[in-house]
Amino acid sequence: MAQQQPKVDVQNLEKRITELQKNLAFVGQNVNAENSDLFKIIHHPGWTTVAQVELANNILDAMNQQANALRGLRNVLETHVNESAGRG
Repeated sequence: MAQQQPKVDVQNLEKRITELQKNLAFVGQNVNAENSDLFKIIHHPGWTTVAQVELANNILDAMNQQANALRGLRNVLETHVNESAGRG
């Protein structure tokens, strides 16, 4: 007796891709760094203490690491999908 292949839930994949796109939409905003609120604030004298600057640096390091990880994961996913579709 042959087993039936489970149905692929493409709609769920579409929903999850759309959710990811919405969650990442803010990433491309304010790409002109000199005009961003962060740049305006950090160049204003006395905005924070040395400890707060260190915290900001650590947060930015973590955010950049996460962004690089997301880029890598996106590349892995795209490669997987392309290879599965016979395009790789």
